[in-house]
Amino acid sequence: MRAYRHNTFDEIIEMRQREEERDLFKGKAPKFQHDFSGFEKDKKLFNCRLSSFGESRFTIDDGLTQEDFDKVLSSVDRAGSRLPYQCELYPSSDSQRSPNMNSIGTAYPFDIDDSKIKSTSFEEWFYRWLDDRILVPDTCILLEHYLSNVLLPRLKQKIQIKIPRFVILELEAISSRERASKLSKRQVFSAFNELRNLRLNYGASVFPSPVKANLLADFSSITGSKRADSFIRLEIWEEMERIGASDTRNRQMVLLTRDMVMACTASAENIDTFYLSPGLPMRRIFYQFNISKIITELAITFNEIRIEDFVEENILELQGMWSGKSIFDWQKGNLRFAVISQKKDEQ
Repeated sequence: MRAYRHNTFDEIIEMRQREEERDLFKGKAPKFQHDFSGFEKDKKLFNCRLSSFGESRFTIDDGLTQEDFDKVLSSVDRAGSRLPYQCELYPSSDSQRSPNMNSIGTAYPFDIDDSKIKSTSFEEWFYRWLDDRILVPDTCILLEHYLSNVLLPRLKQKIQIKIPRFVILELEAISSRERASKLSKRQVFSAFNELRNLRLNYGASVFPSPVKANLLADFSSITGSKRADSFIRLEIWEEMERIGASDTRNRQMVLLTRDMVMACTASAENIDTFYLSPGLPMRRIFYQFNISKIITELAITFNEIRIEDFVEENILELQGMWSGKSIFDWQKGNLRFAVISQKKDEQ
């Protein structure tokens, strides 16, 4: 019977390094390098090199089907490692008349060191367009973890974040559909963990006004279609009217989305919208990445993966979802793992 433990992948890496120090370097800190591969059943998903003295590299395997390639790429995206990213403002009519249009522009490609790309840093560019207003993420932003893993780590000053109730209702509806896949349910659980993280660590809150009964009935009848986005935009307008923001630009809200159609439609409805997306959509090799977050997201996406050549000649089995997974496990980023001897499996 396999002995399972619960730890983050960072902790597993630390265990691996301590083994190197004890067994190979007699207590001296080594310059370590790991080369390992990840699999889902018999499908090879990726190769990875972690190096403290050379170039680290994460490569999606080129033998995958388009569906599996998209799943791995989505996992890298949710880990905030799909660099470079681009942020673009889809402006309202007020913003189209702003001096910012000519001085800093509406699009910003950014990487780890964005000061080499433009004279204005991404942080300065973003704050000037946000202009002390409330940032409102849509459903796909929570599903893709773009706030906690892409945007917020690049901002030093605290910003106001409010979540529409229809975003929460849409997440609930996705997991409650009769034909909802197990993958969809795992991604929704992960999105709810993202929401808890935003509330706990970044002061995010939910729109205070309850959803009107007639709107809730209409929303329930169309949930699962793209038309659900229209309810989110309607809720934004109603919230702005509730706080009396229609005549004061600095008290208005700015939508944040990963969906270009949502950005275009919101702009047409006179809502300033940040569209955040990967700058190189089909990239399969990454040099700046958080391997712990990538492995965690892969384990959630595929439910169970295995890593070879990470623990000497043994296999590391990792599970992203298991019976009894707690809120604490979600918040910490724990994986359920076991080290399996290949020799025993071969016998």
